[in-house]
Amino acid sequence: MKKRRPEQTSDSPTPPTEFEKYLEMFPPHLRFHIRQIQVREAIPDIAKHVRYEDRVFAFIDILGWSQLIRDSATKPTSLRRLANLQLSTNLLHELYSEKQNHDGKYMTHFSDSIALSWPRNKWPTYIDDPKGSVNRIIFDLANTVWDLFVSRFLVRGGLVAGKIFHRPQMVFGPAIVDAYNLESKLACYPRIVVQEEFFSEFDSPLIRRDFDGLPFLDFLAIGRKADWFPNYLRQVRRFILKEYRSHIGNPSVQNKYGWLITYFNSQLEYIDARSIRRITLD
Repeated sequence: MKKRRPEQTSDSPTPPTEFEKYLEMFPPHLRFHIRQIQVREAIPDIAKHVRYEDRVFAFIDILGWSQLIRDSATKPTSLRRLANLQLSTNLLHELYSEKQNHDGKYMTHFSDSIALSWPRNKWPTYIDDPKGSVNRIIFDLANTVWDLFVSRFLVRGGLVAGKIFHRPQMVFGPAIVDAYNLESKLACYPRIVVQEEFFSEFDSPLIRRDFDGLPFLDFLAIGRKADWFPNYLRQVRRFILKEYRSHIGNPSVQNKYGWLITYFNSQLEYIDARSIRRITLD
């Protein structure tokens, strides 16, 4: 009677590959260098298969990052805020790395910058309508900006559609240049400016034109219909006033909060907020 070969379970050790057997012929201190040689030889072949994809891409810059880094050396509260942000973004990075096989969203975080991208016409995968897909993307981005704002982080950025190659550990392509130019040259204030050509393709209640005619992400709009929104706006009002007054003598920072005051006041036009006072600087 033949003996059955024992089945390999998930706990069973993986048999060594031919290359790993080959490495065992060398002393341990040489094995790392041999692996490096193998990787270098493989890169040209891998690079041949890289292709740009049509994606929606957001480049986000977290404002006040340098000052927060300096403060973290002497202020425990700044260090905790910094650690909280780093841990949150790192966890999200890992989450999107795991989800990539079934919804195609990618996130890369480096220093004070966050890069996010989504498939242009089919995200999530169960949505077949391109416009519906883009609206879900806009909502997802607004939710990200909202979460950062709740943690008292202001952001500036650009949102575009274009050619890009994006994976969790790698991102490059023309769309990055377009989004970065929006962030660095046009956004100016704590807002996400939307590429004009992309804006003309869809109609989202979360995108509207600002005082200068530029379309931008109205992230606070995602909470307008909630019962708790007026109370939340009261907290936002206190936060803005506190930060504006604490930066007296710093025109650059006050200019950013000046825009935020105008943005806050505009929210009162959409809700029954008679108990919430507009912010005035008289």
